[in-house]
Amino acid sequence: MLLGPFGLSITLWAFTLAGRDGLTVLETVGAVALATGSTAVVSVLLQRDRRRAAARAEELHERATRSEILFASSPDPMWVWDVESLRVVEVNDAATRVFGWSRDELLRMTLPELQMDANPRQLRSIAYEGEWNHRRRDGTSVPTVVATSPVLHQGRPARLSLVHDLTAQHDRDARTRAIVDHAADAILTIDLDGRIESVNPAAERMFGFDGADLVGSAVSNLMKAADGGPLDGPLPGLSREVVGIRAGGETFPLELAVREVSLGDRTVSTVIARDITERKALENRLTSQATHDSLTGLPNRLLLIDRLIHALSRAERTGRSLAVLFCDLDRFKVVNDSLGHTVGDALLFETARRFRTAVRTGDTVARFGGDEFVVLVENLADDTDAVRVAEQLTRSLDEVIRIGSHELHVTASIGIAVGRPGRDDAEALVRDADVAMYRAKSGGRARYELFDADLRRQAVERLEIEGALRAGLEHAEFVVHYQPEIDIITGVVVGVEALVRWERPGDAPRSPISFLPVAEETGLIVPLGQEVLQQACAQARRWHAELGPRAPTMWVNVSARQLASLDLIHMVEEAVRTLPTPAALGLEITETDIVPDDDLSRRTMDALVDIGVKLAIDDFGTGFASLSYLWRFPAHVVKIDQSFVRRMEDDREATVLVKAMIEMAHSLGKSIVAEGVETDAQLARLKALGADTAQGYLLGRPQPAAEIDALLQRA
Repeated sequence: MLLGPFGLSITLWAFTLAGRDGLTVLETVGAVALATGSTAVVSVLLQRDRRRAAARAEELHERATRSEILFASSPDPMWVWDVESLRVVEVNDAATRVFGWSRDELLRMTLPELQMDANPRQLRSIAYEGEWNHRRRDGTSVPTVVATSPVLHQGRPARLSLVHDLTAQHDRDARTRAIVDHAADAILTIDLDGRIESVNPAAERMFGFDGADLVGSAVSNLMKAADGGPLDGPLPGLSREVVGIRAGGETFPLELAVREVSLGDRTVSTVIARDITERKALENRLTSQATHDSLTGLPNRLLLIDRLIHALSRAERTGRSLAVLFCDLDRFKVVNDSLGHTVGDALLFETARRFRTAVRTGDTVARFGGDEFVVLVENLADDTDAVRVAEQLTRSLDEVIRIGSHELHVTASIGIAVGRPGRDDAEALVRDADVAMYRAKSGGRARYELFDADLRRQAVERLEIEGALRAGLEHAEFVVHYQPEIDIITGVVVGVEALVRWERPGDAPRSPISFLPVAEETGLIVPLGQEVLQQACAQARRWHAELGPRAPTMWVNVSARQLASLDLIHMVEEAVRTLPTPAALGLEITETDIVPDDDLSRRTMDALVDIGVKLAIDDFGTGFASLSYLWRFPAHVVKIDQSFVRRMEDDREATVLVKAMIEMAHSLGKSIVAEGVETDAQLARLKALGADTAQGYLLGRPQPAAEIDALLQRA
């Protein structure tokens, strides 16, 4: 009771309204004036408080409605259970669907009848949260995770439980576990301290440890960095190759793929480890194949150049010289073509072995291809050291090489190029050694040459000649001169040899010896030979038109490259179509280009004979053919080399050899042409020995066709 203004006595009171959801609301409703005439005031206050209470009640009703909707429509089972009795007092439709019980059945059940793993005391004490197994109506178990919250139900303490079915997740986990367990790669989880938390069976097999022994151990016990350093601690984002360590201490190449995984409030690393021993072996084989010769196992050109580049860098730092020795086996083609590629390969293999044993351990012996070997030696005091290496390589081939039933004597021509610190590059050194090797070979083979300034000048000249040759072919700078061949008895011109001449505008004519070796080496001899053949056949056609049967045979030289060319047969067939008879053309093949027992040479020569042209063995006596091989080749003419003709006047042995050549050739039905006749005495001696034809400066120099015309007219 309070005393209000104007002497009013006012009483204040309050009362409690309870909502449907069990919550309580305390409301002050109004006041009553005890004085007369105060009823209206009390009425207003009561109406205002009633409106406020109605609004609050409506809000609570809407909230309860929303909760009911969420409860009923949840895809996961939900139920309300009484804390004291553990009886289920409310369930949603999902609960009946997942567990198979009807609503009425569930409302008659207590929580322990549904939950399979705990007693009532446990349920009340832990508020029924976490993972539990629940029972279906058919007796099967359902793995679940449960979340609860406290509520009031009809004024009594209760719990609202949300039950999520984990069956699908467990199935996924089981599949994942199966995949991990059956994976071929090792799979490990590692904590932030580098400790192993779990491993799969493949990891146990790979590293040779039991899984129980690995869990809790440091990952550094199983692997280390490629450089030998430790792999302690976590491995975030690591994908690289490391070294694996087996239980016995054996190491092996390992490839890691690492990914960080968050597990709630902590992070671990999942490591997939793959044994790449076989892959590394394959990579090494492929690398070796790319950088090594498959026959001999020696480094190839690619690897040699790489080593030479590094060697030059070292030489620049140390001030010591190095050398490149370019070795070419002499007459290897004879062995390869006559005895077969199997014997040839065996010879190359044995040569490689001997070269390796002839040099120091740190030196490089490489095979460039074919019968070419290149040796790189470092840390030389002077050029003499390089020469000693060449002598060692030469001596390594002194002993006969036995391959099956064959005994082979092999020699090598060696070119030496010494590299000076800071002055040379790899390609230039190899090129210089190659040039020196060619000079050694041209000087008689089975010898070595040291590259010098003169050879460098020659190499530059060769490059210039090659360029000029290409331009000369394009601009028709090559012409043909003709040297007569005279019948020794009658003095009649019976043949002419076509000899190429190079007439460059504004330049003196070049000697064939200055450009033919370059043409042969570069392959330009093939188009050059075709040009000579075309000009010679055109001239032969004119002489046959003018002289008829008295026209001389046109002899054209064929080089080794042309003889090995598949186009030679076709080129000759095209040429003889312009002549009155194929026999009007003869082809001279140098004896040194003919390999005994060479099937390819024999087939080519047989094909040329079938066309109808004549064949001559040129420079006979200087190569391998000798008298014993003369019968094997279908030659019509044998041309005795001029070196024998010159020696006849002073050397009785030379006369005996020439006589034997003539008699052997005649007995085989072949005619003889003696080359290089320069004196009357030589001509008389040849006539006495029975030679058929002579050729040389005594009888006529190479001349243009117009001058040969006069000689032919006199005949």
